Amino acid sequence: MIEIVIWISPTDIDDLEKTLNRLNIGKDYLTKEQCDNVKFNIVMCVSDEIIDWSKSSVTIKEVTEKFLELKPLTNWTSPGIFETTTTINGCTSMRRLSGYSDSKYYIWLDTDIIFDPLTLAHSINSIDVIEYAGFTKFVSIPEIVRQWDSTWDCLVNERFITKPIGYQATNNPYIDTIIGDGVDPKLEEVRNNVHHQPYMKFGGGWFALISKELMKAIPFPENYGHYGLDDTYLMWGANILEDPTIKQFKLKNIVVCENYFDRMTTYKGKIQFIDKREEFKKYNEQMFHIGLENLIKNKQ
Repeated sequence: MIEIVIWISPTDIDDLEKTLNRLNIGKDYLTKEQCDNVKFNIVMCVSDEIIDWSKSSVTIKEVTEKFLELKPLTNWTSPGIFETTTTINGCTSMRRLSGYSDSKYYIWLDTDIIFDPLTLAHSINSIDVIEYAGFTKFVSIPEIVRQWDSTWDCLVNERFITKPIGYQATNNPYIDTIIGDGVDPKLEEVRNNVHHQPYMKFGGGWFALISKELMKAIPFPENYGHYGLDDTYLMWGANILEDPTIKQFKLKNIVVCENYFDRMTTYKGKIQFIDKREEFKKYNEQMFHIGLENLIKNKQ
């Protein structure tokens, strides 16, 4: 089973609709058996720990109704989770908790990511290729456009490698992610060779396909928090284990982009957030080091 893991807040509902529509188009490139082997795990956080509803001009009931209107867009898969939550207050705790399910693979997907609908089929089909090669502990991720700095260049598609640093904030993601005629997608192993960085390099919500066996080999601490350092934890954990069977692959010529281009939200200015991201991230920095120290101890 492949579990598509998505966490949102109410201001992400419009982005979620776009994401689900693109995945719906993508399902047409899958077999019936492949569709049956996919399920969604989608939650929308309405917790008063991160939202002050008394200062918001919309209610929990209103946003929940709008959210649940999108549930039929997931009907092409096996039954999964599509619900609100008051306890999962960030994408990191969402991803950690999903790892306890019986799924064999997870696709971590942020709703501000633009992708060609064919990406879903290429990602799922890559599993057979990787398994045939004998690897069970892995991350497989599409390529990207030029990002914040050159340390990400090992993931940048060759069409964009000469673009300026920060190109991802100015490009048109709908154009740059098109898989055109004659494009030859293929799977390649990728290693980050930047000094003092782990050999893995990926963004958690960038359509990252992550195997259950990898998450079992590098388990998150049970009290890992709501936001921050989930992808980084797996990257450094792989470095510590020094296991040659832990691999990262990229889907060459399949490009995803963060959407800085036309993001809109129905609830812009209508929801009063209590911004705890830095607090959550600072807490996870502590848990990050505790978890890696435990990996080192267990390795010895």
